[in-house]
Amino acid sequence: KHLISPDYSQIELRVAAYLSREPVFLKAFNEGYDLHTAVMCDLLQEDYNDINPILRDKYPKDKYQTYHDYRLVIKRVNFGILYGIWIEKLIKVAKQMNLNLTEEETKNFIDKWYTKHTALLGWIHQTENQLIKDGELRTIFGRLRHLQGANRKDKFGKRMLRQGVNFVIQSPASDITLIAISELN
Repeated sequence: KHLISPDYSQIELRVAAYLSREPVFLKAFNEGYDLHTAVMCDLLQEDYNDINPILRDKYPKDKYQTYHDYRLVIKRVNFGILYGIWIEKLIKVAKQMNLNLTEEETKNFIDKWYTKHTALLGWIHQTENQLIKDGELRTIFGRLRHLQGANRKDKFGKRMLRQGVNFVIQSPASDITLIAISELN
């Protein structure tokens, strides 16, 4: 008997990369990189192979802490973008990590993220548009979810859009995880 510990921590981001064909995400996964570090390096225009050893070895301490904190923000943004993060929420999350970001800094950061990841952003908008038009979405494995009232005009409609994008990503991620677990038996 063996005890194993599979890592499904970025499965939703992998599903999003597959669905959107987002080049930065796909490159990171194909090269075995940590996605959050790869996105951070892309945004900072730094080489992954220069930054990753600092994060891995926690040395030099000052650079490690800076990159570590920045990576945590990137991690929140990577997941948050998929699930409709609001500027106010990101500011609150950053404050919990002792990072004081202004609303303007946060908006600029999210805008920069959007300009670097146009395939993913385009896919999100396409998915939302399909939901507005059809009132339902189907996953890559065929699951169907009805979400009537989705729109970009009011709070309820926006919530339906977020739930739709969540569904199209989280449902296949869950299915893949269950398939993997059943294959382990």
